[in-house]
Amino acid sequence: MILLVLVFTSGDFAMAADASPEPSAAETFRETFSWRTLKGDFTSPFTTPAKYALATGTALTAVAMIFKKEIDEPINDAMKRDRPLGDDGTGDKFGQLVPNVLYFGSMLATYSITGEARPLRRANLMFRSTLHSGIVTIALKNTLRAGRPYNNDVKTSFPSGHSSSSFAFASAVAMEHEWYWGLGAYAVATYVGASRINDHQHHFRDVLAGATIGISYGMGVFYRMKEEETSGLASNVSWALLPTDDLAGATLIYKKAF
Repeated sequence: MILLVLVFTSGDFAMAADASPEPSAAETFRETFSWRTLKGDFTSPFTTPAKYALATGTALTAVAMIFKKEIDEPINDAMKRDRPLGDDGTGDKFGQLVPNVLYFGSMLATYSITGEARPLRRANLMFRSTLHSGIVTIALKNTLRAGRPYNNDVKTSFPSGHSSSSFAFASAVAMEHEWYWGLGAYAVATYVGASRINDHQHHFRDVLAGATIGISYGMGVFYRMKEEETSGLASNVSWALLPTDDLAGATLIYKKAF
């Protein structure tokens, strides 16, 4: 009660903020490989709003597989016959993590120059979404053992790794940047996916499945990182109201650790 009287009768106030420095790049990526983060990222397509993208993509892939003769095979045959994207192999090159690495490197370079936290966060998002979409894709390839369209004995067709990595890139960009950057990133990813059918490397269903994995992890990890930031903010904020030394006023202390 005495403190309340002092607050309302005195104009002598001070606010202090104690903020810890932002984590370094090494600390940020070290945390990426902690069990808590790995587990949360791995399950993020099921535990975040990314579950809607996962459900939609899974349903579309299932439809393409169930109606294989009506949907999947006609698309594969038309692309193989007409080869609308030519045969220069650009899609194949871009699908080998090229946009992911370029984005990751540019964000790290921006962070090293400016010291701002956001580019580091974006680099971390790209790394984590690409990592988990790649792990899931490889696991499914080696579990399902689906034959390639050009050779059924090559059992690495489902899902498309080029598609999963390129759509992980696209969804991460779309979640972090303005809509036009996201649109451009999705255009690149769509080109990569289409090129895999054009080059007779994958079935249409493989590309759909790969895109679903990539989008789900790009979105899922994004939402996971938002949750980490929110929970960290809530747990690192404290307030204290203390009287001044001469008891003529009060000091309001606000502490926030980042």
